[in-house]
Amino acid sequence: VVETQQGKRLPLRSSVLLDFGGTLKELRDTVLAYRDLSPDGDVPSAARTLFDALRWTESVDGAEHVLIVDVAGADDPLAPSVTDRMFRAASGKVSEGARITPE
Repeated sequence: VVETQQGKRLPLRSSVLLDFGGTLKELRDTVLAYRDLSPDGDVPSAARTLFDALRWTESVDGAEHVLIVDVAGADDPLAPSVTDRMFRAASGKVSEGARITPE
């Protein structure tokens, strides 16, 4: 379960996870579907694959939520622009500091 700062509880089994650099790869078998934007943590690679990955999430049957790992902490000058793309794709809905616990 993902618990947001706003108190919402999102079940992992109905969530699609877009990871970055393997940050949450241990959840790969817990979520409905998993894709890593860049397994080696390369921000330019994540930028190139972001929109294809977002389109892919729309095709996952049963998906109720899309969870995206933020790249803001990456040491790359492109990180802020990728974070901005993610924010816009999420229609401004961001849950910082969400807690993930086993279901």
